[in-house]
Amino acid sequence: MDIRAAQPGDLDRLMEIEVLTFPPVEAAPSATFAFRIAHFPEWFYVAEEGGEIVGLLNGRRTPHDFICDELYEPEGTSHGDCFALLCVETDPAWQGRGVAAALIGRMLDDARSRGVTCVTLACKDRLVPYYAKFGFARAGLSQSQHGGAVWNDMKLVL
Repeated sequence: MDIRAAQPGDLDRLMEIEVLTFPPVEAAPSATFAFRIAHFPEWFYVAEEGGEIVGLLNGRRTPHDFICDELYEPEGTSHGDCFALLCVETDPAWQGRGVAAALIGRMLDDARSRGVTCVTLACKDRLVPYYAKFGFARAGLSQSQHGGAVWNDMKLVL
């Protein structure tokens, strides 16, 4: 599996995966992904197998060690000591094959080498144990109300 930076030409495939993995009220619009690719390319990864994009991970640096809804919006800057992991997704046909784990591992390696001190994310209850495998600890209910869902803040100190 190859992991590389997303490129503008990947947008259609990335949106296919987004629609397959998130309900419509939670899915990011293509303009959001286009913004992140253009403005935070060092934090937008794709996983490829045999030339096909099978997964993605993206986020941005932030001064906060928690997730807030503003981080999901397609504007603003990427600065601060923490990294906000905004989404990690695997095409359902590829789930269970280590795609997300490979993406998370690469992001964590890059975060450490780039001086990030913590990584934060918001997830649903069913994913708390998954992220705990990488060292994330539950930090309480998130203030994010993205998509009208209840989210758990998870944090990993690097």
